[in-house]
Amino acid sequence: MTTEMEGLTDIATGALAAHAVDRRKAGHTSGDHETGLCLNCQTELSGPYCHACGQSAHTHRTLLGFGHDILHGVFHFEGRVWHTIPMLVMRPGELTRRYINGERVRFISPVALFLFMVFLTFAVLNFGPSADVNAKLDTAALNTKIADAEAQRQTLETSRKALIAQGQPTEAVDAQLSVNTKTLDTLRSAHTADHGAPTKEMLDQVHTDIEPLNKILHKLAENPSLFFYKLQSSAYKFLWLLIPISLPFIWLMFAWRKDVALYDHAVFATYSLSAMMLLMVVLHLLSLAGVPDAIYGWAMVLLPPFHMYRQLRGTYGVSRFGGLWRVAFLLVSAGVSSLIFALLLIEMLMAH
Repeated sequence: MTTEMEGLTDIATGALAAHAVDRRKAGHTSGDHETGLCLNCQTELSGPYCHACGQSAHTHRTLLGFGHDILHGVFHFEGRVWHTIPMLVMRPGELTRRYINGERVRFISPVALFLFMVFLTFAVLNFGPSADVNAKLDTAALNTKIADAEAQRQTLETSRKALIAQGQPTEAVDAQLSVNTKTLDTLRSAHTADHGAPTKEMLDQVHTDIEPLNKILHKLAENPSLFFYKLQSSAYKFLWLLIPISLPFIWLMFAWRKDVALYDHAVFATYSLSAMMLLMVVLHLLSLAGVPDAIYGWAMVLLPPFHMYRQLRGTYGVSRFGGLWRVAFLLVSAGVSSLIFALLLIEMLMAH
């Protein structure tokens, strides 16, 4: 129940954050001041909205009005969600191109939509038995047991060294160490199953020819349980990094075109990432409803490149062939971007 409530809170938080980023006007806030001075910037009013800052001349100071603002922010997005989401799914290229060309009032901005989808994705993924940590074992209690077992191991190893220095037998301590090792293995396996995380032993076996990468992996291997706990609780705060990471790859596909700006690529990337998160949300809900895993797998394989193709052609006006080779390039660059993001995430989360 706690997980579901946290999920609902995340959805509400995301909607309110997106609403705050996306709103163009201050909205309905009580009183009737269509003449006189704007209460926000003191500009003389000549209609229902201030022509200087956009604030409504009608302001409120009632609890009912405050409640309306909350519901409006969470559920309505000023009505633009119903224009934006269907186009994001069915005509992503047209949506991106129209927004770039200046149609801003009709649609949710890419940043606002991205914020909302981040919160929505992590909230929805917390629903269902596969994501309910409490259904398996309380994470905090499990971490405490692991820490206690590790502390006991250090004590036993210290005692063993002291016995060896004194020339005394170590069979009793060795037996306790053996039991401690089995206990730690069991606890770490439970934690791994709980988080879907690799164990320290698995990570220790990973080596590459890139020394900086090895250092990052070694840092992860020191405490994988802690990393995956932090990943589950706070990774969504860093998802925005995917946007600047992906921009150089998108720019490479159109480096010779003078009619395309980096802003266009940023809008394309942000809407595309929002669409991928929406796909994850829908597929997760369908899996909870009993949709076979085969359908889920094929959808994850086929739908992203198809969506990329539609968005590329509609946004940049490329040919069929131009869209196809760019989709292949985007899929490869998405993998590289994800790797860069993962390495940055490990560095940031394990630095604290």
